[in-house]
Amino acid sequence: MSSSPLVEAYSNLLAYICHLTRTLADNPPMPEDVRSRISNLLATGDQAAQAMGIQSADIRQARFALCAFIDERLMNESWPGRDFWKRSLLQTQYFQTTNAGEEFFSNLNALRPEQNRVREIYYLCLCMGFKGLHCKPDDKSVLAMLRETEFAAIKGLDQPGIADPAPLFPEGYPAGDKAESLLLRKGLSGPEKSHILLAVIPPGFFLILFLVYFFVLSGVSDDILGPVFGLR
Repeated sequence: MSSSPLVEAYSNLLAYICHLTRTLADNPPMPEDVRSRISNLLATGDQAAQAMGIQSADIRQARFALCAFIDERLMNESWPGRDFWKRSLLQTQYFQTTNAGEEFFSNLNALRPEQNRVREIYYLCLCMGFKGLHCKPDDKSVLAMLRETEFAAIKGLDQPGIADPAPLFPEGYPAGDKAESLLLRKGLSGPEKSHILLAVIPPGFFLILFLVYFFVLSGVSDDILGPVFGLR
């Protein structure tokens, strides 16, 4: 099994979103067709994850993150289906909410250390440009720090003897959340962390890095790889 099984399960959906992002402006499809395609790919991803033995609760969490990201992406694009998408959000269809921009971060903060498979999906959505409630220009540093801490959490750098128990960046999460989860702890210094991160990346994780690279080239997100690898 891949070291990133949920990413693998939803790889066809992620590939489609990559393609859609690149072609939406020049060759916009009918929004109904996009909706049908995404719904089918979500279902296919769910089935693939179930076949891998992933728990239904984790699948639901991953689906939520993906729906939040896709909704935000398609609402922020200038294409004929924008208004259609605002009226027919995936988050509303599957999770009966219109507040995924905040719930995304609440859910992320609530993930347990053993839920790294789910965390990888949330991290990937952040890397592909998801902002949610952090949509102001001044929130850029908040998102960069969140990506860095999530990457460190996925790679298991936050261990006893390495991490400081103080919260790293609690303002990145909705008010009222307790900054007690693994992802909110301090880790190593930037250069030390970068060297270790590069040393422990498993082969399957390069799928995530490929998708991040794709979206960076597409101009979807800025300053993503720099904070993660200590390049700035």
